[in-house]
Amino acid sequence: MNITASVTPARHPLLLLLTWLLVSPAWAAGERLPIWQIHSDTAEVVLLGSVHMAYADIYPLRAEIEAAFAAADTLVVEVDISGANSARIQQLMMTRGVLPDGESLQQYLSPQTWMQLQTYLRSRALPVEMFARLQPGLVVTTLSSMRIA
Repeated sequence: MNITASVTPARHPLLLLLTWLLVSPAWAAGERLPIWQIHSDTAEVVLLGSVHMAYADIYPLRAEIEAAFAAADTLVVEVDISGANSARIQQLMMTRGVLPDGESLQQYLSPQTWMQLQTYLRSRALPVEMFARLQPGLVVTTLSSMRIA
């Protein structure tokens, strides 16, 4: 199977909408799967909404999802999953994920949320200062990654 990284959704509003549509449905047991199929006379495209970070207990995936992967000639994802650009991605996260000078995460959170975050960080021996200047989205991504790892 070929694996191809596609264009960056943030630069293409239509892809953002498509991504949102793909991840909207839930796929818990008994619920509709986030799979859409597009057929033509010459090809079939299967779109799968996915969760990018999850606990290992989501595996094995439901049979319908595994079957779609097994039948695919090419897998297209929105990010480069090969790891070839990991240093560049880390650099971007640190340059774009940091708040402008003079701003802090506390300014973006309610007092209650800020207190809860501090409590959470301290309970895991993580210095609050390490997160104080990060964009809220990077804080969520970092904490989610640490929790799943």
